[in-house]
Amino acid sequence: MNAILYSSGDFSVSYSSVILAFAAAACLSLTWSLFRARNGRAAALCLFLPLSVIFSVLFSRMLHWYCHTEQYAGLSSAFTNFRAGGFVLTGVLFAILFSVLLLFPFRFRSEVPLLLDCLAPGTVLLFIFIRLSSLFNTSCRSKITVTAPSLQRLPFAAEILDAAGNREYRFATFFAEAIVLAFLLAALLIILSRQDTSSEKTAQSRRGDIWLLFLTWYSAIEVLADSTRYDSSFTRLNGFVSIVQTVCGVFMLAVLVIASIRVIRKEGFRPRFALVWLLWLISLGGAGVSEYLVQRHGDWYLSCYISMAFWLVMMAGLTTRLIHLARADRKQSRSSG
Repeated sequence: MNAILYSSGDFSVSYSSVILAFAAAACLSLTWSLFRARNGRAAALCLFLPLSVIFSVLFSRMLHWYCHTEQYAGLSSAFTNFRAGGFVLTGVLFAILFSVLLLFPFRFRSEVPLLLDCLAPGTVLLFIFIRLSSLFNTSCRSKITVTAPSLQRLPFAAEILDAAGNREYRFATFFAEAIVLAFLLAALLIILSRQDTSSEKTAQSRRGDIWLLFLTWYSAIEVLADSTRYDSSFTRLNGFVSIVQTVCGVFMLAVLVIASIRVIRKEGFRPRFALVWLLWLISLGGAGVSEYLVQRHGDWYLSCYISMAFWLVMMAGLTTRLIHLARADRKQSRSSG
């Protein structure tokens, strides 16, 4: 249930709706300022931004409808009655990538790497506000009940009402995720500013890396956060790994493949790359085992999530290392040339 900010007759405005609108505006404003400050073409943004907003709503809603058909009267109602149901946030990432593809026929291909780099901090800012909006509704539903009175407050726990109307405190999943995302936002902005201080040739060769870093680290954060929820979205054929975890895992693997191809093109194959891939696969297995154990043993939350966080950081860190090696190789090759 959403807390109502204003109501008049059949018309009402909730706090979370206002925050979501502000989040979209903040994301678009930050992306615009970063992109234009780096001489990005305004025409590319004017085409991309409306498309990304429209497709974000469509894709996020479609994913939620597919996983929670019982909450809708039908597919048409998912796009006509937005008071029911919800959204799957990873649909925004699909919308961004799809909207970027639509730029290619309009000769904006050269703008895409810079656009994605500038969009990464804006997207994180969007997600931060979306997660904070959960404080005004019942979407921040963790599986972890907080019983210690000293911890029954933010940032540890959020108050919710169960089906019987009883008050209880559960781990504030989305609030905690918003805090972690704030650190990611700061890191991306620092990396982007440092990129601007590099020589023009080197900076141009790095375009797109910030988006890859965002995709890697956000996916790792989201996999862990989604595991703590009891209202996660699952496909109709899989009730073990949620659709959010699956999508984020695919994104992490895709970035690993891209980074591996880049570094091999620069250095050729090296045994250390095989070691990185092996450690990445071991980390993936470790995260999977942690997810299995936390679902089978409800009182192992702390140890399982510490273990899962460790393995996910390992996966993201290994991918980041490959991205760095590929970037350094490009810099060296240009300098030697």
